[in-house]
Amino acid sequence: MKKFWLNLIEVVAFIYQIFCVLGMVFSVFVLGIVAFSFNNNSYFAQGFRAGFGSWGKGNTLWLAIAFFVVLFLEALAEFFICRFARGLVRNIKSEIFFANQNLELIRKLLVWVATYTVMTIVLFMMSLNLQPGKDDIQHLAYPTGAQGGLLFLAVIYVIYIVFKYGMQLQEDSDAII
Repeated sequence: MKKFWLNLIEVVAFIYQIFCVLGMVFSVFVLGIVAFSFNNNSYFAQGFRAGFGSWGKGNTLWLAIAFFVVLFLEALAEFFICRFARGLVRNIKSEIFFANQNLELIRKLLVWVATYTVMTIVLFMMSLNLQPGKDDIQHLAYPTGAQGGLLFLAVIYVIYIVFKYGMQLQEDSDAII
């Protein structure tokens, strides 16, 4: 049953990586559209500028670019989180537990979870200034993403410490035998 769940996690992480790549492609595509059509007076451009209107006319394009760059970086971080999680799952399926490669994968996972959490907080801070005068009920969802990221970061850090201690115990055990 353990192998089934590990295989399921690996497949779901791979599928999620595909969605992350699509998200990155979409971010670049939309960024290109925004940069290309931002200065014209089409209906799309007027509506888009209105959404970023609270930042002033001169900064609107740069805010839009920053917004999509942050979305791109979030998708990139999610891609690497899934990649390193899949590596851990493969090692666990091969019954490699307390090894340097797992510790290194967890360390990389920790870095990318921290990157994702920071990007989520930046996106939340940017979204607070969008669409002034509207009901701010939509912003209640954003802090939960940041809180979830911080919680995930704490859990990964604890796992990192446990694996590091497990490696020390494994080395001591190997030295005795």
